[in-house]
Amino acid sequence: MRRLLRAVMLAAAAGALALGAAVPAWGQTTPAPPTTVPPTPTLPVDPALPSVPTTSSAAPPTTTGSTSTGQATTSTTAAAPASDPGSGSGDGPPAWLVGLIVLGALAVLVVLLWALARLTAWEPRWLPSARHSIGEAGYRTSAGWAEFRDWLRFRR
Repeated sequence: MRRLLRAVMLAAAAGALALGAAVPAWGQTTPAPPTTVPPTPTLPVDPALPSVPTTSSAAPPTTTGSTSTGQATTSTTAAAPASDPGSGSGDGPPAWLVGLIVLGALAVLVVLLWALARLTAWEPRWLPSARHSIGEAGYRTSAGWAEFRDWLRFRR
């Protein structure tokens, strides 16, 4: 029984070490692979034509003032690119990893409590009678199953 306990504890320790080696520190993020954006072609601008303000679809134009002719001038703001949720924005580990760590910690706690109970030979008052009852039920079930097998053998 002690060999089994040692094997379980060694497996739990090895699993914890393997999990710890595979997970980066909370503050670290993995760098995103570089992306290449093709250059946009530029067209020659004729200075005699009036300039047309360009607006981004992400941000509506905002009025900043008026000119001497009373026309409102618009300024455009470039929208910040949407960040990839998987890029590790630095706000902590993913929820599945936290859940896995919590489940592992609970499993280790249960194994440690079980080991402590076994090493100190603690058992509740009702356990010996329950053990006897379960053993008796197993004996009677096996006897009934043996009787059924004998019945099947003689029917052939």
